[in-house]
Amino acid sequence: MRIKHFTDSDMDGISCGLLSALVLEDCDITTAGPNSIEDKLNRLFDQEAKGRKLFDKIIITDMSVGEELAERIEKNEKYRVRLYDHHKSAEWLNKYEWATVKVEDDLGKALSATEIYWQESVSKLLGKGAFGRSKNPHKHRVAEEYVAMVTSYDTWAWEAKGDMMPKYLNHLMGIYGSELFQDAIRKCILQGDSVMSPEDLTMARAEEIRQNKYLRAKLEDVVEMDVLGYSFGVVFAEQYKSE
Repeated sequence: MRIKHFTDSDMDGISCGLLSALVLEDCDITTAGPNSIEDKLNRLFDQEAKGRKLFDKIIITDMSVGEELAERIEKNEKYRVRLYDHHKSAEWLNKYEWATVKVEDDLGKALSATEIYWQESVSKLLGKGAFGRSKNPHKHRVAEEYVAMVTSYDTWAWEAKGDMMPKYLNHLMGIYGSELFQDAIRKCILQGDSVMSPEDLTMARAEEIRQNKYLRAKLEDVVEMDVLGYSFGVVFAEQYKSE
């Protein structure tokens, strides 16, 4: 079975792709932004309409599609498309059987796309083979640990708990780059090792110090403005934009 996986390019998105690479033998993974996923999907469907189907299954994670493309999928592609997302703006897609969108779990805990994909698909596949819980409990445990850290970072739960490890994990992705980061995490999971080595922690902590120093300096450059009765601050920052 040939599989195509489209996913976002942040840590949550690439982690979904990482899980696919662990459990799916013939999976072509492509990162795409929320603004480009529709073009990529439509081009693929248009290309296939002129010839044979290139993929038996299409997975979309950490992104959603608009109404027009959703209807195209429902009409022609629903038998092979699966979408997993956690953004509230995409909840309307739950009317389709091929879409699973969850903002939080039954206990009210915010979810990441990685955790949804893990729960709905990957962990079930692991139970059937790959490195299932019964035969390789350490590998399964490390994978679960990694998924939990991704969720904590993506939902900002780490900040509320004062747990720096998920943030350190994101620092490592910035240090290594996406490809090397995924290779390192795959190796940790397959070997049943801890997600981060002592050397990784040292590098991540050093990056945290650099980030804090940068942010403190930028706070001094904030320009306060009042527009239409609202007060806000403006600052130019070429790094650490999400922070």
